[in-house]
Amino acid sequence: MKNVVLRTAALCLSAILLLALSAPALAHERRTEGGVQAVVGWDTEPTYVGFANAVQLTLSDTAGEPIVDLGPDELKVEVSFGDEKTSPLPVEPAFRVGAFGTPGVYTAPLIPTRPGVYTFHFMGTIKGEPYDQTYTSGEGTFASPQNPADVSFPAKDPTAGELAARLDQLSEGSDGDDDGGSDSTGVIAIGIAVAALALAGFALVKKSKSA
Repeated sequence: MKNVVLRTAALCLSAILLLALSAPALAHERRTEGGVQAVVGWDTEPTYVGFANAVQLTLSDTAGEPIVDLGPDELKVEVSFGDEKTSPLPVEPAFRVGAFGTPGVYTAPLIPTRPGVYTFHFMGTIKGEPYDQTYTSGEGTFASPQNPADVSFPAKDPTAGELAARLDQLSEGSDGDDDGGSDSTGVIAIGIAVAALALAGFALVKKSKSA
């Protein structure tokens, strides 16, 4: 009986270790500024382009108590990628009393469309105090979005951004081509595919907001 118990305990320990090793690490950056502890990253990680996601900000005071009383327009985030920037996006609580979520967690929905480095610039006030902090994805901070082809199976389908780039190439090539029937067909097909992916992304965003 003792051997059975020991073997069972060993199996349970092995299972726990395997789960711990296989679980993806959440890459977030932690920072304390003006009595506010902030943890920043993507809401869903690993992060892949073309899929609904969100900027995630977790706030607490220096005692570790969550900050849950931000006003609707008190804090916003501007997301940049290279030379491109979003307009300031509202940062809203992900926690709903009696429903789900973690107190002190705030999100701003976003669908990253290109792999690479993203920067989150938070601006506004927290508990009446000015807050202006910039966080950039990378090693040691939070994850940069990846191309989903890296983990796609069985087919490595192109992203909406890659389809859009191909559409531009076909459009440019068909401008000076008198016999552009096949090119036109390709343009139409890719255009439909891009529209379908855009609609799918929109549906995912609506679903995440209504959840």
